[in-house]
Amino acid sequence: MILGKHTLAETRDYLEVADYRFKETGRAYDALATKPPALTEQWQKLQAQWAVIRKEIVDSLTRKAIASWSVPSTILATEPEFQRIAAILDSSAWEGGSLRNVTKQIEDLRGTKILYENQPSQNSPDYDAGLFQKLDATTRATDAAAEKAKEAAKNAATSNTGLLVGGTIIGTLALLGLAKRYL
Repeated sequence: MILGKHTLAETRDYLEVADYRFKETGRAYDALATKPPALTEQWQKLQAQWAVIRKEIVDSLTRKAIASWSVPSTILATEPEFQRIAAILDSSAWEGGSLRNVTKQIEDLRGTKILYENQPSQNSPDYDAGLFQKLDATTRATDAAAEKAKEAAKNAATSNTGLLVGGTIIGTLALLGLAKRYL
């Protein structure tokens, strides 16, 4: 993320995740012995929707990359495209025809979950998180140093050593003042 927005690199990673999930769900669907007509219709409609949405996202990402060719993909914000992918993969979307709903129906028919064992990982750096972690570490270090200085000053002012040193300095200055006056 950069300034709270997902970057081109993150969106590309997420697109790979979506492609992988569709591919694995398709494999699980193809392996079903019995395919209810309603599920077949939902799956075909979902695949067609994804093909259109995917093309639009890829086209948009390509335009942004070309228009901002000098900006690294790790800092180019592409939040709308990321959110479109998230809407497709959203695990809370249980309505009929959603990827989650179709996946659940396939899992119920085959009796096991689709595990997505080799799902691509999202490796893009999150600069916002890194910045906040560094800021937090710096703030904690500054607070700790200030607390130590405060404690040291308090101890120096009230300790026997602090009083002895302070008294010695004052006494020496007083003696010097007297010596100057009479010598």
